[in-house]
Amino acid sequence: MLAIIEEIRNEDEKSILSDWYKKYNRIMRKKAYDIIGDYHTANDMVNEAFIKIIQNFEKINKLNCHARSYYFVITIRSVCIDYLRKNKIKSKYLDEYVTEEQVINTNMSEKRHINEFEKSEMYIDLSNALLKMSERDKELLTYRYTMEMSSKEISQITGIKESNVNSYIRRAREKLLKIFNGEV
Repeated sequence: MLAIIEEIRNEDEKSILSDWYKKYNRIMRKKAYDIIGDYHTANDMVNEAFIKIIQNFEKINKLNCHARSYYFVITIRSVCIDYLRKNKIKSKYLDEYVTEEQVINTNMSEKRHINEFEKSEMYIDLSNALLKMSERDKELLTYRYTMEMSSKEISQITGIKESNVNSYIRRAREKLLKIFNGEV
């Protein structure tokens, strides 16, 4: 880990990483302990996760606070799952008492976690795409899809005619899709 930290020559990046470590270390350690069940191994997993975070600094630094928190939790969870998976693979061959049902349950659990991680990466990509949009488009999409507001409610808040709200939202959604797919 020291070698990776020493590669960071920019003092601003070091400062940001230090702040992230102070802010998210406790949450990540707790999540790792909940998954692993061993304090020392949980600390190792946090260090492993921060290595991945350092390697993806540019990408993570562009995220808003909520997306960044989510990314950190997903990263520590993935690191812990990888650790458990590697250890379970070894124990499957060494332990004669592992049943076929346990192996199937483990494989299903691993697939579920991988799918959750893929969804979280999609969420991060979506957050990055939203950052590239105008404030009005972000607000309209937030009102419609996050807050589930009607066109009339959105019209009252934004001052846009109710008859135009749906077309603005449709255009914003199309822009978001193009940005998300890398067409813009």
